[in-house]
This record gives sequence, structure tokens and C-alpha cells, in this order.
Amino acid sequence: MAFYWKYTNIKWLLTAFFAVNAAHCIGQTPTRNLDDYLDAAIKGNPILREAANTLKSFALDSQKIAASLGPQVTANGAFGLSPVIGGVGFDPVVTNISPLSALVNVSRDYVSKGNLDARNAALRLLASGTANDVKITEQDLRRSITAQYLTVYADLRQADYYRQLLDALQAARPLVKSLTESNVYHQTDFLTFEVTLKQQELQIHQLAIQTSSDFATLNYLCGISDTTTYGLSLPAMPIATPSNRDTSVFFLRYNIAADLLQNERINLVYSYKPKAGVFANAGYLSSLQYKAWENFGYNFGVNVSVPIYDGHRKKMEEAKIQLRENTNSANKEWFASQFDMEVRHLKQQLAATDALIDEIKVQVSYTEALVDADRKLLGTGDVRISDFVLALNAKITAQYLLTQNTVGRLQIINQINYRNR
Repeated sequence: MAFYWKYTNIKWLLTAFFAVNAAHCIGQTPTRNLDDYLDAAIKGNPILREAANTLKSFALDSQKIAASLGPQVTANGAFGLSPVIGGVGFDPVVTNISPLSALVNVSRDYVSKGNLDARNAALRLLASGTANDVKITEQDLRRSITAQYLTVYADLRQADYYRQLLDALQAARPLVKSLTESNVYHQTDFLTFEVTLKQQELQIHQLAIQTSSDFATLNYLCGISDTTTYGLSLPAMPIATPSNRDTSVFFLRYNIAADLLQNERINLVYSYKPKAGVFANAGYLSSLQYKAWENFGYNFGVNVSVPIYDGHRKKMEEAKIQLRENTNSANKEWFASQFDMEVRHLKQQLAATDALIDEIKVQVSYTEALVDADRKLLGTGDVRISDFVLALNAKITAQYLLTQNTVGRLQIINQINYRNR
């Protein structure tokens, strides 16, 4: 009779356990995916907005260069009075006593096509450098947000596993206590059960604090003020095909820097070329001392500037450019060496993690088999409830370990893709 009573109540325990798990699976929170956070971060990032405006300003600078080469028209007017009283005053030959001018001036500087091309090339290179920096910033942002997203995802999955076990233990506690009071199970079994339950509660509380902090960090990185806790889906992250070194944003910045330095050399040469321009003005210019009504007229001419000696400043500037070119080349070589080592290390990590995941899958299958075996033994009363709880705990731990390493694998792929794009 006692055996029948024990068997009936164990059946109730198993039913309660799986009913709690089913109810837990049904009550799902709203979910978001990685793209939701990436889109929010990229759209609202102030650095990317500033860079977009900087690119627009380069286009305006190019238009300013073109406009500066056309005729420049200005209007100037002036009037002054330098009286001579009793023979005392400024020399009228110098001051013209009361000069009056009202002139329209037109001037134009002539620049060679090569000089103009060099100026525009400098703007294009600066724009290319800014656009490349934008891509690097965006990749940094994607990497950081993806890494934080995966961290939060792991927190949520761990909380799910702990909560499943806690719900099952809480649902079974009244029955276990009753069976212990009826001497069906030993007092030590119930104490072990209580310790396990309290441990799960503490772990869930601790993990809730950690998850809240990690979620806040994710929202902060994305510029999201929403404090709602969402479920997160596991992202699909294939390994990106490595880009060509010449087109990779990380190496392109060194190439752009080299081109800018070469362009700086060209512009330095043009700055020491002779310069020429024309000017003309027309209007009224008079001292008001003699036939002031006839002092309307115009003039025109040519401006020429030829550098002769600058104290060897040109050679000094060329030497400075050479030093910067040497620094850029050395930095590129060092970065390439570090880049290759990092990629090799990440690939080794990925291979080791893949092998570990295969081992963990085997462990998960073992724990599932153990839980199934213990479940059958519970039906006949041949296993202690504490052993069954330990088996459940081992299964959930193995499942979380699988999730943890799956997330770790994605973290490695995130680092590899960051370098491959």
C-alpha cells in the first residue's frame, strides 16, 4: 500500500515538473534580433552623422576652389579730409587733402590645370579617408554591439535554464516535504532538496542583476532609452569572406595616408611656381581739388609673383614629408604583422571551440539518458529524489554549457568578421 502511495505521488511529481516546463515555454516575452540593435545604433550614432556632414563639406570645398578661380568682383569706397590750417597740416602731396574714391574692382588669378588637379585630388583623398574612417567606426560599432548582444543572450539563456529547474523544484517541494514527513524519503533527501532550491533562487537573483546591467550596456551602446526586457534570438553569423588587402578598410587607411603625403609633395612644388593674375577697376577717384567732375576713369594691369629665395623652407618641408612617409610605411608593416597573428589565433580558437562543442553534445546526450533512466526508476521507487534532482541539474548545466560555447563560437566569428570586412 505504501509502495502504491509512493508510486502515485511520484507520478504526480513528474507530471508537475513537465507541466511547469511547458508553462514556462508558453509564456514568451517579446523578442528582438541583432539587426534591430545594429540599425538603431547606426541610425542614431552622432559620430556617423558628423562624418556624413564632413563628407558634404568636402564637396562644398571643391566648389569653393572652382569659384575662387573665376573673376572676383568687389566694390570699395572711401573719403578722407586732411585740412591745412595756417600752413600747418599734412603734406597735401601725400594726402591729396580730401581724397574721394568709389571703385568697382575685378581680379582673377590664373592657376595651371596641374595645380588645380592637385588641389582637387587633396580634397578627394581627404573625403576618401573620412569615408574609410566612417566604415571603420561602423565596424567597431557593429563588433561592440554584437559582442554585447551575445553576452546578454547568454545571460538570458542561463536564466532560462536556472528558472526551469527552480520552477520544477518549487512545484515539487510540497510533495517532497509530505513524502519526507511520511518517512518515504529520508530527512537528508529533503535537506538536499532544500539546499538545491535555495541555491537556484540565489543564482537567479544574482543573474538577474547581471542581466539587467548587461542589457543596460547594450541599450546604451545603441542609444536606446527603452528599459523593457526583451527576449533575444540567436543570430546567424556565417564567417565573412576575407577582403582583399588593398580594399580592406584597415589597410586602405595607410594607402590613403601615403597618397595624401604624395599629393602634399605635389602641392608643395606648385606653391613655389610663379603666380600671375589680372585686375581692372573703374569708378571715381579724386582729390576734389581740381575739376572733380572729370575724375571718372578706369585702369587695368597684371600681377606676377616669382619665388626667389625662402631660406630653404621648401627642403625642410620635403624632409618632414619624407619622415611622415617612413612612419606610415613602418606602421603599415607592423599592423599587417599583428593583423595576421590575430587572425591565425582566432581561427585556432574557433577550431578548438568547435571540437569542444562536439564533446559537449555527447555530454548532453549522456545527461538526457541519465534523466530518462532516473525517471523510470522513480516510477518504481528505486532512486532517491535527490539523485533525480542532481541528474536534472546536470542536464541543465550541460545544456547551458553548450549554449555558452555556442555563444563563445559566435563571439570568435564576430572578431574574425570584423577583420575580414
